[in-house]
Amino acid sequence: MGTRQTGLPQFRVADLIEDQDLLVVIPRAATLLLAESPELADALVVRWFGDKMDLGQV
Repeated sequence: MGTRQTGLPQFRVADLIEDQDLLVVIPRAATLLLAESPELADALVVRWFGDKMDLGQV
């Protein structure tokens, strides 16, 4: 047993200050991924969001 609080998920997110250079290239990389390998893009979306995809259905 450690001192870490239980019950809260561990999230890893970008540091907007430290990773600001990535924010410029991400849209282009996403566009290329969708154009050249849509099946890989779909696999990533499923991996990241899993069964929570229905939350985006409005």
